[in-house]
Amino acid sequence: MNATKTIGFVTMVVAVLAAAIIPLSSSDATHIGGEGHGTNELTGLKIDATYSYDKYSILWITLSEKPIDKVRIYLISGHDESQDVEMLPNAKSFNVFLKPLSEGTYRLGVQLQSTGLTLVECDLIIGQTCTVSFSAGAGEGTMNPSEVGVGTSYTLPQSTFDAPSGYHFKDWIFNNQHYSVGQKVTVNGDMEFLAYYEEGPASEGDDMTMVIIAAIVVVVLLLIIIFILMRRRRPTQ
Repeated sequence: MNATKTIGFVTMVVAVLAAAIIPLSSSDATHIGGEGHGTNELTGLKIDATYSYDKYSILWITLSEKPIDKVRIYLISGHDESQDVEMLPNAKSFNVFLKPLSEGTYRLGVQLQSTGLTLVECDLIIGQTCTVSFSAGAGEGTMNPSEVGVGTSYTLPQSTFDAPSGYHFKDWIFNNQHYSVGQKVTVNGDMEFLAYYEEGPASEGDDMTMVIIAAIVVVVLLLIIIFILMRRRRPTQ
């Protein structure tokens, strides 16, 4: 009986330690990300690249046109990375699994594998990233989060959440402070903005816009009437 209790106690301890260690090892992983954009001025070929390193080191590449042959991807920086990629039929986008890249600026290029001709290049800037996310609060719906470089400026978007009945969206809240749509914030860590709603109809700015439009329409109509009256009063020769 004592042996059974001892085995049960040891099993429980191991389970608790495992539950504590596993989340720590996953949450401590550094998230590195980056992007790059470029255009070949002679051919007009464009490249858009996005890099992400969380669990896997992946480079996504999108070209404006499909190359005529297999391509070779190269990265030039403190250490070189290269990998041959065979394009799928009619494919303009593909991804490449790389060993993790460190922070910095890399020269990313796409070459024809057969001739070595460089099709297009761009600077791929890589650094630590944070997540900017949004909560509907009392509203409904979802908004996609954004990956933002540490220390960079982020412009808050308009809410696409559905406001509660009888309310309208007013602004965002973060750390008990209000932030308006279009306001720029400096991102130094993960941020989640909460949608704040105000009772009543849509904002007064929308009402003012309708008033201005109505006033313009009235002025145009008056000008048309005056023009018609002046033509009627013009003496005939």
